[in-house]
Amino acid sequence: MRSRTPAFILLGVFALAQVGYVLAVPTFRGPDEFDHAYRASSVAEGYWGASQRVPAAGGGYLLKADESIPKAAFEACDLLSYPGPDNCVAVSPPDQDGLVDVASTAATYNPFWYYIAGNVAAPFSGDNFLLALRVANIFFVGVILFFALIQASGSDRPAWPLAGVTLAFTPIFGYSTTVAAPNAVTYAAGVLLWTSALRVASDSTPFRGSWVGVGVGASLVMLTHTTGLIFVPIVGVCIAFLLWPRRSLLAKKSLRQFSIVLVSVTVVGALCAAWVLSAGTNDPRDSGDSFDTMPPDYALRGPFLWFLQSIATLTFRNEGAPVLVYAIGAAVIFPLLALAARYSSNFQRWCLAGIVLSTFGVPLLLTLLTYENLGEAWQGRYALPLSVGAVLVSTHVLSTATALRDNWVLPSILASGLVATHGLTVIAMIRALRGPVSSTQALFVVTLSLLAGGLIVWSLRTAAARGQGTLSTLVPTSSN
Repeated sequence: MRSRTPAFILLGVFALAQVGYVLAVPTFRGPDEFDHAYRASSVAEGYWGASQRVPAAGGGYLLKADESIPKAAFEACDLLSYPGPDNCVAVSPPDQDGLVDVASTAATYNPFWYYIAGNVAAPFSGDNFLLALRVANIFFVGVILFFALIQASGSDRPAWPLAGVTLAFTPIFGYSTTVAAPNAVTYAAGVLLWTSALRVASDSTPFRGSWVGVGVGASLVMLTHTTGLIFVPIVGVCIAFLLWPRRSLLAKKSLRQFSIVLVSVTVVGALCAAWVLSAGTNDPRDSGDSFDTMPPDYALRGPFLWFLQSIATLTFRNEGAPVLVYAIGAAVIFPLLALAARYSSNFQRWCLAGIVLSTFGVPLLLTLLTYENLGEAWQGRYALPLSVGAVLVSTHVLSTATALRDNWVLPSILASGLVATHGLTVIAMIRALRGPVSSTQALFVVTLSLLAGGLIVWSLRTAAARGQGTLSTLVPTSSN
């Protein structure tokens, strides 16, 4: 079996970026971290159902949480303009178990992530509870991304697919993995879904683990975010373009695996949909806000903003990262897509077109339908389970293009360039959240970035040197 060394090395690259974000962002200062912490504590205490108890002055619904968590979260919560008093301060005295009532906008969310993470953090209290949630999230995401890297390394020309996973790990993705919230699991699961599907589309005899990756990835996307119920079917349609040229072979050799995955994902999707409908999760009518109709210029302004947000933000969506971060991100992503369009087959082009159009078209439609209640609430990161497919399909295409498939220098340059955006974003976060950046802090971040870049070059060169592997037999695609 092909060596897993490059996968371990790239996992270390992700860990270096995560160290920077954890050190930059104080506890409870991530987006809605206090809301998610309350929900995790509540579910870990056995209150996994969706609360419908309306607070007197706050967003979301009242739930039970350990009394130490609202106390630890108060300072961070009180700095923000959108939470109400009941989101920052307990509205009841502690009961005999030390639990209090506090309002959370996550009170109706699917309990899947909160049950696992909440029980991991349950032995801790206050700030340490939040830190335990962060560590648990980093671990969960790391496991998922490791299996995605294993799928990518199974290619006969693994340098490009491995670079694709690295390029998908944009600053907003990396930052989200260190926030105590289920969103990053959604994004990582999207990467696993795409890398596994691409293995199925490449292997003459699809590896059974690839089918498992498709099923697990799709299920986790739906279990950890409401939008997964929209994006998983769209991803399925886009992947169908890749599988269509091999439909006869797949029907002959993988019909059983495909049927099991399809039934399993459908059952999970039905259960998730039932939860959303019964709990009223993310019902726009519960927002309590009122807006006019969507302005016509938002049809152009929105997609541009979402593209930038899919690369990076600071702690919140309305806080921009340094301009250089977006410049580097665009300089990496657009040439990659252009090269893929040049070397892809017709079916691969249809897949890429479907990803790009859906990434911006679906949010526009949802915004149009919900603008009066939610306004410009959509964030570019929400579409990452779908949009990362554009990067991963592109690198898959280039791994089969005769002119580029053995080139490890170009993917190393692109991936190392993106790593630099993590360092710039971390420095900007430190400045925004902790004050002026000291020379020691700057040197530490620069050192992490240089080390990460070196590890990327090492891993991709190692992957390219392995040449033809024994794990799979690649079916060549058109490179005209």
